[in-house]
Amino acid sequence: MPTTIEFWEADGVSLSEQGWNVSTLAGRYNVPSLRGDNGQFAYVEGTEFRPKIPNSRQLTLQMWVQGVTPGSGEAGPDQMRKWNDNWHFLCQLFWTPKREIVLTRRWLRSDDNGVEHLQVTTCRAQYIGGLEPSMTGRFRSTFTVDFMLADPFFYPQVDTTVRVDNAGTAATPDELVTAKNPGDYNAAGRHMFIEFHGPLVNPVLQNATPVPDVGVGYTGSLSAAQVLTLDVRNFTARLNQQDNGQTTGNLNRVGYIGHSGSRYWFGLERGDNLLALTSDTATSGYAVVKYRPPYL
Repeated sequence: MPTTIEFWEADGVSLSEQGWNVSTLAGRYNVPSLRGDNGQFAYVEGTEFRPKIPNSRQLTLQMWVQGVTPGSGEAGPDQMRKWNDNWHFLCQLFWTPKREIVLTRRWLRSDDNGVEHLQVTTCRAQYIGGLEPSMTGRFRSTFTVDFMLADPFFYPQVDTTVRVDNAGTAATPDELVTAKNPGDYNAAGRHMFIEFHGPLVNPVLQNATPVPDVGVGYTGSLSAAQVLTLDVRNFTARLNQQDNGQTTGNLNRVGYIGHSGSRYWFGLERGDNLLALTSDTATSGYAVVKYRPPYL
């Protein structure tokens, strides 16, 4: 019978069927190795610690397949042919030499308040090994399929959106906005977008939680009809020029972006982050942060 502890999909195809299923937890619970080395210096004992970066990781699904109709479990008169069909289908599903597939994982977690909820996350993965059946009966076999996750994390399917209103030239403690990152690592490298909505003059978005603070800003003015969108991973800044409510251009403004405190333009630590938006004038503009927390 299909496993009900977790539900997996590969490119939208359920892996919890009567004809095949993910059978054990082994292989799919691990953490990435760390990339980087401590520094060595003359006349210094030992080494100097340096923060490390999560590396790519391998994920293994242990599965079984049998000669029945995948959805209904109907055996029929020719189970060997059905086993052949099911095995061929899975090989075509997993073995994609020229691209990554999308793995979707559904499982039960507790939120910050201890309330149970269904967590749905996806990752991109490519086959690197396995798919060698070991027969456990005339029409049933077990096998493993090994994937490499170039990006080691799973991400929610939708963005978390936080609005930060303009505080003028300085933000008071009451004007700080909390952005929650319930994931297992910093939210910065992927799925991080920032929008500056005018009117704003020289806006700066700051995260006061990391040490040192992390901030990103734009040197220039935005009218009430303009939105500047930053793609943090790809280091792009696009200004949507508006004319009577119609978009008339998508202008590159990357040369007007400045940042401090991290290699990326902006990011969120694990847990709660305190954000503030300041500018040279106390106008009605605001910023929007869109992100997806990374999960193991």
